[in-house]
Amino acid sequence: MDDTASGKLQIYSVEEKDPKGATCIVRCVGGRVRAGQRFEVDRDVDATADTPPLMLDRINRYERLVDFIGPPHSAQVHLSGEGVATLTRGCILSSVAPPLTVGMLIAAEDAYLTDSRDALRIMILDIKAGKADHLL
Repeated sequence: MDDTASGKLQIYSVEEKDPKGATCIVRCVGGRVRAGQRFEVDRDVDATADTPPLMLDRINRYERLVDFIGPPHSAQVHLSGEGVATLTRGCILSSVAPPLTVGMLIAAEDAYLTDSRDALRIMILDIKAGKADHLL
Protein backbone atom coordinates (compact mmCIF):
# COMPACT_ATOMS: atom_id res chain seq x y z
CA MET A 1 0.00 0.00 0.00
CA ASP A 2 1.37 3.40 -0.95
CA ASP A 3 0.98 5.88 1.87
CA THR A 4 3.13 8.67 0.49
CA ALA A 5 0.27 11.16 0.38
CA SER A 6 -1.35 10.29 3.70
CA GLY A 7 1.06 11.65 6.33
CA LYS A 8 -0.15 14.35 8.69
CA LEU A 9 1.82 16.23 11.32
CA GLN A 10 0.56 18.58 14.01
CA ILE A 11 2.98 21.26 15.19
CA TYR A 12 3.32 21.21 18.98
CA SER A 13 5.97 23.93 19.16
CA VAL A 14 8.35 25.82 16.90
CA GLU A 15 11.76 25.66 18.56
CA GLU A 16 13.86 27.63 16.04
CA LYS A 17 12.86 29.47 12.90
CA ASP A 18 14.78 31.36 10.23
CA PRO A 19 14.01 32.15 6.57
CA LYS A 20 15.60 28.88 5.40
CA GLY A 21 14.12 26.40 7.86
CA ALA A 22 12.50 25.59 11.17
CA THR A 23 13.02 23.05 13.92
CA CYS A 24 9.71 21.91 15.40
CA ILE A 25 8.32 19.42 17.88
CA VAL A 26 5.52 17.56 16.10
CA ARG A 27 3.10 14.71 16.59
CA CYS A 28 2.19 12.37 13.75
CA VAL A 29 -1.61 12.39 13.58
CA GLY A 30 -2.13 10.35 10.42
CA GLY A 31 -0.40 8.02 8.00
CA ARG A 32 3.32 7.42 7.94
CA VAL A 33 5.61 10.44 7.78
CA ARG A 34 9.01 9.98 6.11
CA ALA A 35 12.11 12.12 5.85
CA GLY A 36 12.23 13.66 2.39
CA GLN A 37 8.46 14.13 2.06
CA ARG A 38 6.94 17.44 0.99
CA PHE A 39 4.23 19.03 3.13
CA GLU A 40 1.77 21.89 2.93
CA VAL A 41 -0.29 23.59 5.63
CA ASP A 42 -3.70 21.89 5.79
CA ARG A 43 -6.30 24.26 4.33
CA ASP A 44 -9.06 22.98 6.64
CA VAL A 45 -7.16 24.27 9.68
CA ASP A 46 -5.45 27.33 8.19
CA ALA A 47 -7.64 29.10 5.65
CA THR A 48 -4.90 31.45 4.48
CA ALA A 49 -3.78 31.64 0.87
CA ASP A 50 -1.77 28.81 -0.66
CA THR A 51 1.53 28.36 1.11
CA PRO A 52 4.62 27.04 -0.63
CA PRO A 53 5.42 23.41 0.14
CA LEU A 54 7.78 22.50 2.94
CA MET A 55 10.40 19.75 2.85
CA LEU A 56 10.86 17.43 5.83
CA ASP A 57 14.65 17.25 6.02
CA ARG A 58 15.17 15.06 9.08
CA ILE A 59 13.36 13.37 11.95
CA ASN A 60 15.04 13.18 15.36
CA ARG A 61 13.42 10.82 17.85
CA TYR A 62 15.00 10.17 21.25
CA GLU A 63 18.26 11.77 20.10
CA ARG A 64 18.46 9.43 17.06
CA LEU A 65 17.81 10.21 13.42
CA VAL A 66 15.02 7.99 12.07
CA ASP A 67 13.58 7.55 8.59
CA PHE A 68 9.89 7.66 9.52
CA ILE A 69 7.31 7.98 12.30
CA GLY A 70 3.68 6.95 12.58
CA PRO A 71 0.79 7.90 14.83
CA PRO A 72 0.70 8.70 17.75
CA HIS A 73 4.46 9.29 18.00
CA SER A 74 6.14 12.66 18.37
CA ALA A 75 9.56 13.81 17.27
CA GLN A 76 11.73 16.81 16.60
CA VAL A 77 11.81 17.59 12.88
CA HIS A 78 13.57 20.07 10.64
CA LEU A 79 11.46 21.61 7.87
CA SER A 80 12.78 23.79 5.07
CA GLY A 81 11.21 25.88 2.35
CA GLU A 82 9.59 29.23 1.80
CA GLY A 83 6.53 28.29 3.87
CA VAL A 84 8.33 28.06 7.23
CA ALA A 85 7.13 31.56 8.12
CA THR A 86 3.56 30.21 8.35
CA LEU A 87 4.36 27.52 10.94
CA THR A 88 2.63 28.04 14.27
CA ARG A 89 1.59 25.88 17.21
CA GLY A 90 -1.39 23.68 16.37
CA CYS A 91 -1.24 23.88 12.59
CA ILE A 92 -1.59 20.64 10.65
CA LEU A 93 0.77 19.74 7.82
CA SER A 94 -0.40 17.28 5.15
CA SER A 95 2.06 15.45 2.94
CA VAL A 96 1.93 16.14 -0.77
CA ALA A 97 2.37 13.33 -3.28
CA PRO A 98 5.46 13.80 -5.44
CA PRO A 99 4.77 14.65 -9.07
CA LEU A 100 4.89 11.70 -11.46
CA THR A 101 7.78 11.66 -13.88
CA VAL A 102 8.28 9.72 -17.09
CA GLY A 103 11.05 7.74 -15.40
CA MET A 104 8.69 6.68 -12.61
CA LEU A 105 6.12 5.47 -15.14
CA ILE A 106 8.72 3.50 -17.11
CA ALA A 107 10.00 1.89 -13.90
CA ALA A 108 6.44 0.93 -12.95
CA GLU A 109 5.94 -0.77 -16.33
CA ASP A 110 8.99 -2.97 -15.77
CA ALA A 111 7.92 -4.09 -12.29
CA TYR A 112 6.24 -7.48 -12.08
CA LEU A 113 3.03 -7.83 -10.15
CA THR A 114 3.07 -10.35 -7.34
CA ASP A 115 -0.07 -11.58 -5.65
CA SER A 116 -0.47 -13.33 -2.37
CA ARG A 117 -2.44 -16.55 -1.98
CA ASP A 118 -5.07 -14.62 -0.02
CA ALA A 119 -5.58 -12.09 -2.83
CA LEU A 120 -5.95 -14.94 -5.34
CA ARG A 121 -8.38 -16.80 -3.06
CA ILE A 122 -10.52 -13.67 -2.60
CA MET A 123 -10.54 -13.03 -6.37
CA ILE A 124 -11.66 -16.63 -7.08
CA LEU A 125 -14.40 -16.41 -4.46
CA ASP A 126 -15.60 -13.09 -5.96
CA ILE A 127 -15.72 -14.64 -9.44
CA LYS A 128 -17.68 -17.63 -8.15
CA ALA A 129 -20.08 -15.30 -6.33
CA GLY A 130 -20.69 -13.28 -9.49
CA LYS A 131 -19.13 -10.11 -8.11
CA ALA A 132 -16.32 -9.98 -10.65
CA ASP A 133 -17.91 -10.82 -14.00
CA HIS A 134 -15.67 -8.31 -15.75
CA LEU A 135 -12.63 -10.50 -14.97
CA LEU A 136 -13.91 -13.48 -16.98
